[in-house]
Amino acid sequence: MVPVHENSRLAAFYFDGQPQAIYRFRYYQLEPVVETSVHSQSEREAKDEEMTAAIDTMLFTLHPELEKQLRMASMTPMEWPRIFKDFPDSSPVEDQEVAKITKLDSCEVRWSYNLDPKQHAYVPEQYASRGDGIHAVMVHGEALVESQMMPGQKILIRDQLSLWKDELWIHDRGHDPDTMAFIYGNQDGVPYRLQRVCNIEDVAGTDEPISAGSHRTDIYNDLAWTLGPAHRTESV
Repeated sequence: MVPVHENSRLAAFYFDGQPQAIYRFRYYQLEPVVETSVHSQSEREAKDEEMTAAIDTMLFTLHPELEKQLRMASMTPMEWPRIFKDFPDSSPVEDQEVAKITKLDSCEVRWSYNLDPKQHAYVPEQYASRGDGIHAVMVHGEALVESQMMPGQKILIRDQLSLWKDELWIHDRGHDPDTMAFIYGNQDGVPYRLQRVCNIEDVAGTDEPISAGSHRTDIYNDLAWTLGPAHRTESV
């Protein structure tokens, strides 16, 4: 995941430490929101409103040609912000104008410090009691999207996430909307537990999230292999 602007990120997904085989790109846009919750201890008591800060993340797909250019630079992700910035706001695909980014409807997730007792039941007490994590649920509960791996296949997705300084837990499930059969995800309620691999340092000192002098730093050696062949010894 690479910062593009102060409130946006560009993410690439790949398996087995092979960044040259990216199967999905996503553009994330972050927007601050204020949640309002109503509390009442009994039916006779007046209801109190509590307002808390939260962040909504909106998900976007990318123009096919932009994805192609980013894949060509899969081994140099620090170049992605420049490629993204230089790409036009729209360009033709099969004689139709297609925007640089296209929003995925009803896929927004909301981040806050609040743990939902049901949706975040996967978080153990030793993590929950620390109070240093932020947690996300889907704003609309679920969403129906078309699979990028299986064209023509609709998937009903349900996601929850939890983020700490060096860990991201992703509890995502995909179902066939007609049969509710599992397509992906853990059926026992166990999330993917991702660990931070590196940080990004901006040595140029500019106001942009990523500048020409930026580079990866503080790479965790036991996970460095996931960054690609340059960070491991390839066996024959």
